[in-house]
This record gives sequence, structure tokens and C-alpha cells, in this order.
Amino acid sequence: MSYAVDVVAVEAPETYEAALMICAALAEARDSRIESGAGDAFEPPSASMVELHRRLTARYPCICDDPEGPWSDGPLINNFGTHIATPGISFSRVEEVLPFLIATANEMGFWVLDAQDEALHLPNGSTLRLR
Repeated sequence: MSYAVDVVAVEAPETYEAALMICAALAEARDSRIESGAGDAFEPPSASMVELHRRLTARYPCICDDPEGPWSDGPLINNFGTHIATPGISFSRVEEVLPFLIATANEMGFWVLDAQDEALHLPNGSTLRLR
């Protein structure tokens, strides 16, 4: 088990609830692709998602490169797609890694849905919560 968040590269929603719907739609599209035999869970990552991966692993290497890394699975890049990334963090490292992940994603213009904390972190620095 791990602490997973969604990092999303589409227009930021106005509410936490809207973010849930967007992530559900992206997950449904991904799952439909798998079920149809059209490919893996994620499409190849976009250039911006590859850059996010690079920035995250520059500080916290993938567990394929460092078994002590904070990520729950690897290769980490397999969790990055065109519009959404869903990296998992080992629970013992969440307090250390999650703030960096959110700050890095927001700095790049992405929003982060943390469903476990019921928080939506927007690129403008604001955080929306479940109502």
C-alpha cells in the first residue's frame, strides 16, 4: 500500500468535487484503453510529464535506481501519462516527499489531487478541500 496522488495537466477545476470528476474520467479513459487491448495503463508521457518525472527523481530517485527511494513502485515513469501522473509514495516518507511533489507540480502549472487528505492543490498556491 502507498500514498498515491494524482498530478494533472489539464485546466484547473474550480472545486475539489470537479477535480474528482476529472480524475475519474481520466482513469476511466485509461481503463477503457487497457480493456480494449489498446495499450498499457498510461499513454506515453508528455514532454511536460517527463520533465516533472525528471525533477522529482533528481531529488528522490526511482526505486529502480535506489532501493531506499521513497516511491512505492518502479519504474516510476510508468505512472506518468499524457495528462495525468499517479505516483505512489511509501507511507513512511509522505511527510518528507509530498510537499516537494506538490510544490514542484504546482510550479510547473499542474494541479494535485490528494484524495486521501481531501485536498486539491492548485498552481496559484491555493488549496481547496472537500465541502
